[in-house]
Amino acid sequence: MAFGAVNLEEFKTKPSKQGGKFTFGLNSGILKAFGYNPNAGKGGTEGEAFDALFEVGGREFRVRLFKDQRIYSDGTVMTGDEPEYEEKYNKAMQEMQANIIHIIMSTGVTQQQINAAFTTPVETFKQFCDILASLVAPTKQNDIEVDIFLEYQWNIAPGQDKTYLTTPKNLKGGFWVCSASPDNVEWKEQKTWSEQKINDQGEDVVDNNNNPIMIEVEGLRYIDQKSGTVHKFVRNSSYMNSNKAIQQHIGGGNQDAKSIPESEKPSDSPWA
Repeated sequence: MAFGAVNLEEFKTKPSKQGGKFTFGLNSGILKAFGYNPNAGKGGTEGEAFDALFEVGGREFRVRLFKDQRIYSDGTVMTGDEPEYEEKYNKAMQEMQANIIHIIMSTGVTQQQINAAFTTPVETFKQFCDILASLVAPTKQNDIEVDIFLEYQWNIAPGQDKTYLTTPKNLKGGFWVCSASPDNVEWKEQKTWSEQKINDQGEDVVDNNNNPIMIEVEGLRYIDQKSGTVHKFVRNSSYMNSNKAIQQHIGGGNQDAKSIPESEKPSDSPWA
């Protein structure tokens, strides 16, 4: 499969400064380093991946996106002989490429730059990663301020008694990293809001007098108190009722993100 541009708008779903802490949802962070890694296998053995290192509230969060994807069907790794394997594989590869582009765009690189760089798709994963890294301005090669969304691990890791905050593994829940917000922005968390109803064709719904029909929406978003601007990080109600938004504890007593403002240590694993 060739590598090339992916339009992140296709992955878009319907911070206040955190100082020395981090929490579920919107945080201020720093992208410390990123790039192609040819030795991402266990113990530093051969294996291609794109690595990114973030710092949030004084803690490191590492993202590793492997070139070689394991494809699952009903929780079982597929062999490659299944009729639906190719379709699932191509989808997984596109999602992986989109996630790498998403990280690169948090440095200020635009979708237009991405598209121009891949008018002709490239054949190797290294070329793909290196071209993306070359688009980042020389002054933004490390310690780049970003907004970053943290969520809870899906399952409790072996040896732990609860789930901890981590970076999202993909874009299925929504955007999770972007350029840092201006200092004068005051984000307010919203769990419910009104928006215009949209029909199955993606068209705005209006009444007989051409007035918009509004509906109440549940989920999570952030809105600037001064300008009314909505942040890129938006989560729907299904997400907010999933393990990603609810901290799990051995023996029960799970807590949703609304009631956990304190910082959590990341998993013991060095890579997300």
